[in-house]
Amino acid sequence: MQRIRNSKFPILLTLSCLIASPKAFCVDSSPSTQNASSLELFEGKNVYRIYCAACHGDLGDGNGPAAAGMSPAPRDFTTGVFKYRSTPSGSLPTDEDLIKVVQWGVPGTWMPGWKDLLSEKQISDVVSYTKSFLTESHKWDHIEPISSLIESPPQPDSKILRDGEGFYLLFECWTCHGFDGRGTGPSAKTLKDSKERSIKPANLTNSNYRAGFSPKDIRKTFLTGLSGTPMPSYQDMFLIAKEDIEEADFSNTLPSKAQKTFHDFLTHLPSYSDLNKLTEIEQKALIIRNEWALVHYVRSLAKKENLIDWFFRSNPESESLKAKK
Repeated sequence: MQRIRNSKFPILLTLSCLIASPKAFCVDSSPSTQNASSLELFEGKNVYRIYCAACHGDLGDGNGPAAAGMSPAPRDFTTGVFKYRSTPSGSLPTDEDLIKVVQWGVPGTWMPGWKDLLSEKQISDVVSYTKSFLTESHKWDHIEPISSLIESPPQPDSKILRDGEGFYLLFECWTCHGFDGRGTGPSAKTLKDSKERSIKPANLTNSNYRAGFSPKDIRKTFLTGLSGTPMPSYQDMFLIAKEDIEEADFSNTLPSKAQKTFHDFLTHLPSYSDLNKLTEIEQKALIIRNEWALVHYVRSLAKKENLIDWFFRSNPESESLKAKK
């Protein structure tokens, strides 16, 4: 069964884009000369003009004629700020990251998946052309994903979920996403993106996450962050000793039930002495285990997926809730 966003929606959006942007019919006959071959950029520019320019603009600045009123706004490719990456915070994405977004789209936004309408060659060419919007100060050479992203998740158990909730409180995820994960935390209405536009935190109870709902997708988001948004990277923050935390700092902000949960979390954290006894390999294993703990706790906040959620979920690579046990 084909899902709307994988088939009809891109076609409808394309038709509306062509109407909104007459320039989409105008193909530039002079190939660009950048890092990619001239032919790749020429073909990519043709694809971009037809399918992308109405939203992202002829200049790649996110100010196309169809962009007005879109929330979230179309990506501005000229800034070098990309949300969905497998690379460290603040880095440019890999080609594979960009190709995945074009193929599968971004759930909950106006960005559809184009894999059923465009060939692999067309998608590769339009990615090459999209990269040409950046200034020379942005370097696309030697971009590498975070190596630890290849790790496989452990099965969740009560201890992992307990510690995951503790990290959720410790990192103050609740201030944006809320204690229940619905995106209604005390800071939610004040959040701005890098262009000072209002931005909403994700509703974690809806499994239709924009960056993907699989455990690996969520862990990638924690480690890379979402550039241009208030969502930071938490890489290198999961090796924590109980001496690092002043429990009193949380007493005035957490409700009584959460204070009890947080106190229980603290009692199970290792001390400096405990950490110093671990080998480097053991410390790395503990870091990765703690990362997965937060991943599994966030997934536990999601409601059971209903028919509407399933029908509009565009990325089948992201695991469905049936994978959550």
